[in-house]
Amino acid sequence: MPRSTSVSIVPPTAEVSAESLARSVRALADPLRLRLLNALAAGELCVCDLVQLLRVPQPTISRHLNTLRSHGLVAPRRVGRFAYYRLAGAPPPAAGRLLAAVAALAEADEALAAERRLAAELAAARAAVPCSG
Repeated sequence: MPRSTSVSIVPPTAEVSAESLARSVRALADPLRLRLLNALAAGELCVCDLVQLLRVPQPTISRHLNTLRSHGLVAPRRVGRFAYYRLAGAPPPAAGRLLAAVAALAEADEALAAERRLAAELAAARAAVPCSG
């Protein structure tokens, strides 16, 4: 009788990679979070800058930034009572690939490209003059 052998079609790490990808997709699956990432791609911004740029209340911005931070996509920096955010230096691999795709799509969208240009202006101004409220 021939011996039965088990052949694995899926590599052992595929489930982990799929889970990582699913977490990253969930983190990006919100229009406001995509807009936040698009704005932060232009440079570090204070939460108050993001409120002004995206015209969304501060608690909503903070909640979405917390989600992005918990997924390793953005990094905060506190200066006194102000919180500044920037894109994370080394996002999880799956998220990094997704962010590259999102950036390419954002460049092709006129509204997102305009929002990023405004974010770049705000980031340059913020780099010169720290937030005062």
